[in-house]
Amino acid sequence: MKNLLSLVLVLAAAVANAGIDPTPQQDAKYRKLYPLFIDACSAGLRVTRPDNKGQPWGHGALLIRGAELDLSQGYPRLRVKTRGPGNEVGVSADGQFNNINWVGVPGEKLFFYGDLDSRAKLTNDVRNALIERMIKTGWFSMVQSDRWTMARDRDEEMQMILNEAIPIDVAMAWGRETLCQRIPVNEKQLQSVVEYLNRVNHYYFVEGHKYTWDFLTNSCGHLANNGMHAAGVVEEKKVDQKGLEKFFNISIPTNFFLHAVRDTSSEKFPSFKKLIDDDEEVETFMRFGMIPAQDGALTRRLRPHGYDNPALNEVYDPRASKSQYLDIHLFKSNNSLVRKFTTDASYSDLKPNLEKFLAIYRKNLANAEKLNLQDLEMDNEVRSYTLDQVHAAYINYLRTKIKDVESKLAQL
Repeated sequence: MKNLLSLVLVLAAAVANAGIDPTPQQDAKYRKLYPLFIDACSAGLRVTRPDNKGQPWGHGALLIRGAELDLSQGYPRLRVKTRGPGNEVGVSADGQFNNINWVGVPGEKLFFYGDLDSRAKLTNDVRNALIERMIKTGWFSMVQSDRWTMARDRDEEMQMILNEAIPIDVAMAWGRETLCQRIPVNEKQLQSVVEYLNRVNHYYFVEGHKYTWDFLTNSCGHLANNGMHAAGVVEEKKVDQKGLEKFFNISIPTNFFLHAVRDTSSEKFPSFKKLIDDDEEVETFMRFGMIPAQDGALTRRLRPHGYDNPALNEVYDPRASKSQYLDIHLFKSNNSLVRKFTTDASYSDLKPNLEKFLAIYRKNLANAEKLNLQDLEMDNEVRSYTLDQVHAAYINYLRTKIKDVESKLAQL
């Protein structure tokens, strides 16, 4: 408990002063240098006005740049789309759904802020207008939920579904402080994520299984976590577990976010010796041609609407929302991690991030080129690749990364 309290206090103090709020200019530059990425996001609690009622639990979701929403089969699916307009979609699981697990909402601004200008006032009329807009899009039209049996007809039920969905699946940051780890991805990773998410909704909508939300074993955190796992980042959390297995597969959204930060940070970049000692890391590296700890992985914060001018938000209290940080396994390590991403510029600012990774890439390349492979052994669980193949791929990866980072630094 002492460690948990310490973690919360560190977060409250450090995040308040952290430089993790990118400007529009910084965001535009990032998108030019990294056109494909996934935001792994955790939103904190929200407090409604005027009753000051709070919702204590957070929310986990993904924003995918490099995919588009596909409703051609009557339910939410994704297609890889690496270029052109409309290649950005938010993915959110919702506990009120029964026949699907997640919905897709195209566009970052709509997904996080309901397309509302930061200088506009958020009122209940604005919120109701967004509900009507979402009904007309058809993005939620297939949703079945046993939560709203009191509805007199389908129209009223859709109103209730969307009233609940905002600000969970749409306008997520209207009343919630949200932290995201933005992680560059390649087309192989995107395809794997899309295939995973499509399988999940196929299981419920096409195969006819009922989705039942479960905090311990099948929640928004599980979908977001396993979506990133499909890209080779973070460990898998198994769903629908029974008995004690539930407690070994909890996926709290804030844990998921912290693990994404940890696994993509510079401290996690493996030397060649460390890489070949882990069969799963070798398989991920050779399959996707990437290592999760990489340049361009940055922490960013989304403030609730009206944070700087609370009078602009009549629906939620923007100053009451706090990001939640809880890891039931590793309090001390997460305490240290929070300090790092809230104080170390290389976690949130692109130029220091690139400079740090460039030094890491150069150091590991020099060390890997000097190795005598006859003195090394690879994890005996690795069956698909030889030591020579992995070594050659590692050398080529680092040489390519060094050139790429040098080019990116020259463009800043």
